[in-house]
Amino acid sequence: MTDHLLNAKPQIVHFSGHGGAGAIFLENEAGEAVPLSADGLAGIVDAVGNIECVILNACNSADLSSATKQYVKIVIGCDDTIADDAAITFTRSFYRSLAHGRDYRQSFKLAVADVNAQYGAIEAKKYKILF
Repeated sequence: MTDHLLNAKPQIVHFSGHGGAGAIFLENEAGEAVPLSADGLAGIVDAVGNIECVILNACNSADLSSATKQYVKIVIGCDDTIADDAAITFTRSFYRSLAHGRDYRQSFKLAVADVNAQYGAIEAKKYKILF
């Protein structure tokens, strides 16, 4: 992951996948799922620098959001399990809004509103933003 972040120099890091027990799961070179802890992610984000926004579109990623917040402007995470379709809707809406010149907060609001409209308030309230 570090090599990709150093090479791409992104402003936004978006993880979409599985999370839980204070970690997100990445795939290693052997194709195995390996956990990346909240402290591990925070340390990488801090060391890489120039990242403005981290999106953790993964179940139970609130711990990772809190640990990472001190190193970026905005962190978006989920405090519960999330439905795959809702996660896809959130992502599409968030980036569509950014593409139309909205800032991170406005884009988050629109994405949550779209999830709410399509999947209901229970699913929409799972998304949290820290700034």
